[in-house]
Amino acid sequence: MSDDSSPIAAVLASMAARQQLAYADLIDHTAGCSGCNASPLCAEGRRLWTIWKGRS
Repeated sequence: MSDDSSPIAAVLASMAARQQLAYADLIDHTAGCSGCNASPLCAEGRRLWTIWKGRS
């Protein structure tokens, strides 16, 4: 009884896409960020991590 065009399915798909984009952004960001490479994560790195982990 699942309808892929339901509003809930659309929200879940949007959340999944946002998390995938945040992961790619996190990889790109940390590759060039001396703050992320020298310590756990800078503020931008933490923001992207939070989105990727689904906590925002």
